Amino acid sequence: ADGKTAVVVNIGDSRAYAIDENGIERITRDHSVVEDLLLKGDLTREEAKTHPRKNLITRALGTENSVECDVFCRKVKQGDYILLCSDGLTNFVEEQEILYEVLHGGQKESVCDRLIDIANERGGKDNITVVLLEI
Repeated sequence: ADGKTAVVVNIGDSRAYAIDENGIERITRDHSVVEDLLLKGDLTREEAKTHPRKNLITRALGTENSVECDVFCRKVKQGDYILLCSDGLTNFVEEQEILYEVLHGGQKESVCDRLIDIANERGGKDNITVVLLEI
């Protein structure tokens, strides 16, 4: 699968990450009030984590008949991973922890369950969805 392109389409605040031996990189951009403030430079990443409007999204499925999605293309190679997840995970588990679990956490078949367990142990009250694709 060398030299292939992964296409990711997103809307809302669920995320996609690219993971390989070089690290973890967020592919998608949240459609949220706080993400807009971050992009404008009005907030830092640390301030965004506790902002009172952090869960207010600006685009979502089912709110209108037609909605604009973002499309991202990324080169991938054999051994890379794409992780799809809801904010129920990323509100409680840091990107570096996700990276560690995917690359060094043990059985690949149980990575998603381990990440969900970590989020729940830290007080996860939201729904948590995690999908890991190995290229």
